[in-house]
Amino acid sequence: MVKRGLYGQTVTVYHPVAVKKRVDRFVLHDVFCQLGSREVPDAAGAKRGAAMLLVVPERTRGAANAGGGEAAAGAKADAADQAAGAAAEASGDLREMRYGVDYKLAAGDRVLLGEGGDIAWADWGGFVPAEVDGLGVITYVLPLYLRGGLHHVEAGAWWSAGGAGAGRLAR
Repeated sequence: MVKRGLYGQTVTVYHPVAVKKRVDRFVLHDVFCQLGSREVPDAAGAKRGAAMLLVVPERTRGAANAGGGEAAAGAKADAADQAAGAAAEASGDLREMRYGVDYKLAAGDRVLLGEGGDIAWADWGGFVPAEVDGLGVITYVLPLYLRGGLHHVEAGAWWSAGGAGAGRLAR
C-alpha cells in the first residue's frame, strides 16, 4: 500500500510482555489514528466510553495467486503499487512495516499519538488514557487481506452502550 494523505501520522504502540516484565515499544510511521469518546444518555445519566481507530498499511504483501483475469488485474495493480512503493522507499518517504514481524498489536496494548519514550514495567499500571493525553487502549485487532496478502491492520476500541463493543464482530 502506498502512502497517501490519510496515512501521515506517527504513533507509538506499547506492548506489555508480562512474562518478561517489560514493555516493548514500536514506533509506526505513515499510519492513520483517531482517538475519541462516545456518550450515550440513559435514565441514570450518561454512559461514556472510549473510541479509537488505528489503521496500519502493510508495506510488504504476499504475492497474488496466479490465475484468471482477476489475478492478472491484481498483478498489474500490485506491480504499480510495488513500483510506487519502490520509488517512495528510494526517497526515504515510506518505511518498512510488517505486522507480526516488525511490530505487534494485541488487545490491551496502548497507542500514543506521536513518538513517545520508553515505559518501564513498574510504570505500566499508571500509563492509562485518564492520566496521559493522546493515549488509547486497543480492544480488538483485525488484519485485513486483499488478493491473498495482508493489506492493512485495523486496531481500536469500539464501545457501545450495551457493552458489546468489538465482541460482536466475532459473532
